[in-house]
Amino acid sequence: MHEPIEQREALWDEFLQRWPLEHLAAMTLETYNQAGADDSFCRWLEKHTEYLGSIWGGSSLKFGIYSRANSKKDPSSQNGVTSNERYAWYTRYGQSEEEAFTRVRGLIVSAAQAAREGRLDDIEAIDLWPIVKRKIAFLYQDRQQPTVLPIYLRKYLAAAIDGP
Repeated sequence: MHEPIEQREALWDEFLQRWPLEHLAAMTLETYNQAGADDSFCRWLEKHTEYLGSIWGGSSLKFGIYSRANSKKDPSSQNGVTSNERYAWYTRYGQSEEEAFTRVRGLIVSAAQAAREGRLDDIEAIDLWPIVKRKIAFLYQDRQQPTVLPIYLRKYLAAAIDGP
């Protein structure tokens, strides 16, 4: 079911009020991603803004680092993944949860700023999962001069641009 445009615009406003670009650089790991928390940044990207384009499914690693609800499942058996009892993250982002989050947060800020300034090529070069950085780009773009569609998978984006 598609929400009326007024509701989607209100939802977008609500997201930007809760997560203004100017505050992203001060975001903490706990506010970014916390198992069971409904008000985290990642929860907003995936659940609360679903009507602005879905990024449901796949691994929670798409967020770069995530809080582990189930410490019995060890994601570090995957190549390039590190975990401890609280978090799992891509090793390329850092050796500790703090180091990894600092890197991921910086990439998020870069994606949001590039989107706001209309620098789309810069967004594609950012080392975050494509669906995550594209959703961030959509949400933080200049709403008076939009340049990003709410379509986050490359194959669907290509179909929307190129047609059938």
